[in-house]
Amino acid sequence: MSPSFWLTLSTSWELGNVRAVLPFLVNVLLAAGLWIISYASWKHGAAQAARTSRVPLLSLLSMSGLGDAIDALFVISFSMGLRRLFSILIQAAAIMILSIAVIISGPIARYSTRRGIEIQKQDVQGWLATTNHSSMGGAFVRWNQTIERLNSAKFPMDQLLDFQPDNRVEWQYESEEWNSSWAVSCTWTPQTPITLEATGNSSGYLFDEIPGISTIFPPETLKSGYNIWMDWGGAYEGSDVNKDVIIFLLAETDPELAIDENTGLLRNYQPLHLVLSAVHLHNVPRSEDETITNFGTGPIESSSYTMANCNIERAKNRTNDDLDIDVVQHIAFPWTIDADKTVSAFASFYQAGIAEQSFNGEPIYLPSGEDLFRFYQAYMISKDTQYKQTVTRRISVEVPSVELSAVALALILLYVAAMGVVLLWAGLMMRVPKGMWIPRTKVEWMMQGVREVGGREVDAGLWEVGWDGLKRGLRGAVLGRGAGPLGGTSMNIQLGQDVERPSVVQVLGGKH
Repeated sequence: MSPSFWLTLSTSWELGNVRAVLPFLVNVLLAAGLWIISYASWKHGAAQAARTSRVPLLSLLSMSGLGDAIDALFVISFSMGLRRLFSILIQAAAIMILSIAVIISGPIARYSTRRGIEIQKQDVQGWLATTNHSSMGGAFVRWNQTIERLNSAKFPMDQLLDFQPDNRVEWQYESEEWNSSWAVSCTWTPQTPITLEATGNSSGYLFDEIPGISTIFPPETLKSGYNIWMDWGGAYEGSDVNKDVIIFLLAETDPELAIDENTGLLRNYQPLHLVLSAVHLHNVPRSEDETITNFGTGPIESSSYTMANCNIERAKNRTNDDLDIDVVQHIAFPWTIDADKTVSAFASFYQAGIAEQSFNGEPIYLPSGEDLFRFYQAYMISKDTQYKQTVTRRISVEVPSVELSAVALALILLYVAAMGVVLLWAGLMMRVPKGMWIPRTKVEWMMQGVREVGGREVDAGLWEVGWDGLKRGLRGAVLGRGAGPLGGTSMNIQLGQDVERPSVVQVLGGKH
């Protein structure tokens, strides 16, 4: 079994809800990462300042978003030194990557999740087969649904069904959950060209009308002890030829041989030899009177056939002697005396497709041997469950789930681990002594401006006040035009009238 790169999150969540919530969670993680990188970069410079008391101002540069990263690129230069330049570029690159990831968090959630399937055992309602019905006609929708369900469930071609789960349930075949009464072994003949000619013989026997068809059948089926039934469907254009025809043939052991002489009932446990064939005829001469002959006289432009040659017998653990009367009445019933209705079901089921393909000049789809037997399986269990005797069995069922990409999960965990390491490194290794106030955020840098202006122009004690003591000054500070000592003008910070003067308590108790 190949490794899966998808992990099941839940079988009860809706994919749409997961894709709505996941971008929010991704954004929370990315926002935390942006803060951690910004904080760690500042802490690295602050720790240097604490050790040396003097560091380049750009060592304290901390970026919090894509705009800050872009702005930083315009102030850096090789003159700063490669080490400091490299440090700023790494921070800018990390901030850019995380900021872009925030922008595309929606597509990240979209392509890291998908609908999945989980196989669970569940109680499934269905119907038991009975031996009460020998034929069924016109159930095209049910036959088609049953075929699709058998195919999707990967039901094997080596048995007939005694139980049909509800077609609305996405069940899956597991051999240990089934105990079918009939075992089947088939050989398949792929599409094979054959040269045929119509004789126009009016005996009513297909092998007299198109003798070459008999050559494709196993010799024993042409002898006594077998019945061969046929029906066909197709399309014609004009009055001379049938453009495309598919003849369906069914040869099987004569049901008369399975009739119990004492009871007159069919012994539904005898081995059965079954041959199913489909023969495609292109441009076959058309009969002038189809009540007399199926086809006209002359060569057939092209022909090909497929075949399923099957032996059907009781499964080794389901012999008739081992089964009580109730079980015997609830198994598949292949020994029908209405095999002509079975072959007619083939023709009517495929007729519409043949005509549509022929009218539109499309390649004619000739059912393969496997297709023929799959229809036979679906027809038999549909026929045998017409009474709908409801039972519940525990079988494997496909349950929709929401899956998360294992690669995406690994990247998320790696990212969280990396951010955790960076945060621990910044918190434990890069220490700043208590009482040392080094600005980090934009607000703190603004308060640093207030401190410097206040320390020069208002009260030298403001140099010692912590951030808490500078808040009133920041609230009252303005940026205004001022005159320089040489007469030039510039924008300068000007303090308001309510600047908080430092006190001894403030100087000693200021907080960072």
